[in-house]
Amino acid sequence: MLPFNLVPDKHLLLPDFDGYKLSNSSGIVTSYAKSLLEGLCPKSSKEEYTSYLKTRLDALHNCLFTDTPDINKDSSDGSSCTIYCFNKKGHLLAFDWSPVTHLDAGRVVWQADLSQDAPSTPKLQLKAPHLPIAGAENSDATQDGTVINLFGTLQPTLKFASSNLAVMADGRSKVFVLNTGDRTPQSPHTWHTVHELTLGACEVHDARVVDKPGSSDQEVHVLLVAVVPPSALPVDPPPALSAVPSLHLVTWLTLTSSNNGEYHVTQERLYCGSSALQYCQFDPACSAVVLLTHQLYCAVYNSSGPLTLSEPVGTKKEPLFMFMQTEDDVTVQISAPECSSSSSMSISVTRLDLSIARRDDARAILQGNFLHPVLPDTATWTVDKGRVEVTVCKATPGTKWTRVFQDEQLVGEELLPDEDNNDRLAHLTSDTWGGGCDAEDKPSFNPGQLESCDDADTDLVLQVLEAGDSSASPENSPRALLGNTQYLATLSCSGSPAQFCLRHDVDGLVWRTNDQRSSERFSHTATFNAFGYVKASKTMAKYTSAPHDCSYVCVCDVRSHVYVFCQPLPLGGELKNRRTGRVTSKVARQFLLSLPSHDEIQGLVTLPGLVVVCTREQIFAYALALHEK
Repeated sequence: MLPFNLVPDKHLLLPDFDGYKLSNSSGIVTSYAKSLLEGLCPKSSKEEYTSYLKTRLDALHNCLFTDTPDINKDSSDGSSCTIYCFNKKGHLLAFDWSPVTHLDAGRVVWQADLSQDAPSTPKLQLKAPHLPIAGAENSDATQDGTVINLFGTLQPTLKFASSNLAVMADGRSKVFVLNTGDRTPQSPHTWHTVHELTLGACEVHDARVVDKPGSSDQEVHVLLVAVVPPSALPVDPPPALSAVPSLHLVTWLTLTSSNNGEYHVTQERLYCGSSALQYCQFDPACSAVVLLTHQLYCAVYNSSGPLTLSEPVGTKKEPLFMFMQTEDDVTVQISAPECSSSSSMSISVTRLDLSIARRDDARAILQGNFLHPVLPDTATWTVDKGRVEVTVCKATPGTKWTRVFQDEQLVGEELLPDEDNNDRLAHLTSDTWGGGCDAEDKPSFNPGQLESCDDADTDLVLQVLEAGDSSASPENSPRALLGNTQYLATLSCSGSPAQFCLRHDVDGLVWRTNDQRSSERFSHTATFNAFGYVKASKTMAKYTSAPHDCSYVCVCDVRSHVYVFCQPLPLGGELKNRRTGRVTSKVARQFLLSLPSHDEIQGLVTLPGLVVVCTREQIFAYALALHEK
């Protein structure tokens, strides 16, 4: 599968950005606070083992959840919303916000059982007969036979799939599909469970409802992430991942609703990898899973049919032969150790194909159709010291061959003459020292200005796992190799997959996932000016978030502080820099929100004009009047 590229929209870049101006928040930011009943659900403290993947999930878990703006929208002003979180007793608390009543006291809308201390390992919902299921004899089990996940429990998570449907994972063993009814603020919530699954300790990362093709039924697509040792996988792990201490298991479930309102699992897909997940979401049509990670993930199970076995991860296919070409001819070289003379070989050259075989063996050493026609009467060959060399003239002289054969599986390596290599590298060299630049010319950048915070630890990969792909090889999935690129944030969007923000030079570029039928799979939708450099300077950052309209972006410290960076807005006049004489009519403001509590921040939600933050005992709402002059 060919890779794709992320191409920035130059019209969304601001090369002359003049930086953020620290502003007084008085009159622009209004704060409100409420107490959390019984406090937030605590993190697991009974872990027998730990791993980087589990520790990372716990440290970056966001305890606050909210509807996407188009689902939860008050008809009167369009700025009301509801924020949700789980307390210690498993109550799902709902905090309504509106410009009139501000932040209301939390009310209980649903009850989850979070008392289980022995989280279970992942379990298959559809046990297809075509794939052997791995045994659980390598893992510990309770007396009732439940296999324990030694990495401990995860935090409860909640995702809204539609205007009346939500999916909740308790982080122990259960996943619930919930009918929420009307979720508009101040409305009486009547949540109840419509389907329950036993899947093991996991988090729900995405949930979406789509219409089933050719039917009036609907499909609920659920994306779950778990952390398990390879021995606890419900299927045999890939050989390349069997020795790692822990894996991320990504489960893609498809549930179908019937006319009586019941749900049942109709499709199950499993993917796994050893690298941390920066981003994990469905595409708009729920036809693929989009991942941002540092190593490729591979499919390990599909309930609809067996997976195609292929090369192990990281293996490189060796060339079958070598070839050279000039303007007039092509020469093919292949190794044949048991052949010492031309009489022991059977070589056939026609206008369209080539065949090389031993006379005492019917199997061909090399056989294929030429990429372009040749002149067979001009063919010559030699056999010397176990190497066969065939030279043939091109039917169209001057044609550059990208490969020898039409079949791409017949991989050959081209040997280039020294003069060709010199010509190909000529644009990178100069006849004069310094590339012919004048002494007054300034360099494009000063290497001394680069800092360690500007460097990413490992390369980033954007991978798309297609629903119809039955290959177990990650190399067959569409992907973009982003290199030494920093992931910055994930932005929740209205009625579409969450967008992701990546660093591009000093800026933060926001990317949207498009439908697979679009000409561009990913499109650049917004830019946070200089945010890549700003984020790198926040060494105590825990959460980074932005609203769907990209009007501002937030960086939240571990404790006490939230930094707000706004897009440039008109001043209603002009400002002139006395030193440079530069005149500007827009200013990008920066605010500092200081929490009255020094407790660790446990959650962050950003909506247009509203920032919501919570600690273990309190929830704070900050109304932003960004357009006030």
